[in-house]
Parts: sequence; C-alpha cells; structure tokens
Amino acid sequence: MSLWNLILLSLLFIPPREPLPGIVLPEGYTASVYCEGILGVDGLAISPSGELYAASETEGTVYRIVSDGELEMVLNGLSHPEGIAFDTSGTLYVVEDVQGGRFLVRPPSSGLEVLAEGLEF
Repeated sequence: MSLWNLILLSLLFIPPREPLPGIVLPEGYTASVYCEGILGVDGLAISPSGELYAASETEGTVYRIVSDGELEMVLNGLSHPEGIAFDTSGTLYVVEDVQGGRFLVRPPSSGLEVLAEGLEF
C-alpha cells in the first residue's frame, strides 16, 4: 500500500491497528496498516454505504475491505484495474490500464459491462 493510500485511510478515520515506523505525517495524523494481503493496490473508493473498496492491479481483482480488515473479493479476472469509483446508486466503475484502455461498469443488480474501450491515456 502506498503512502498516499495510508494517508487517505487515516483521513477517513478508520481505526488504526499498529503505527508504522518511519512515516512522517503532519501533527494530528497517524498511519497504520488497516489490512494486508492485497498486492499492487492502485485504486481506492468508498461505496455510498461507506464501505472501502480496493483495486489490485497486480491480481486483477477488486476487493471490499470489511471493518476488521478482512477481504471480500468483488470482481476478479480483470486486466490491470487501476482506478475505481462509485456513483450514488452504488454502481461500481473500473478503469483498466491495458493497451487501448477499457472503462467497465458493474451496476448493483447486474454483471460487469464494458462502457468503452480503445481509450488513449
């Protein structure tokens, strides 16, 4: 997990586990490990219901991280998911970092769909 992701988690007031040595933050902020076991986290998003999701570019997977730090796989078989976001209805959007780029969507009540491909970054 990158320093930016740790700072983001701290700002979201997620209860810390143990402090991380060697990371210098502004006064009043802390950084700690909230969950382990995800390789290559490259995107974080908060669902409308307040749940934390993480995209693993390395694993091609999107996880939901429950309050005790446990992982629940939400999507797998993706090609380098790099960014994730939710809209207010709970629809999950995923951008894949592949040749030509792909933009995917998963509405709450249906499967994964390709919204666009052949995107240039």
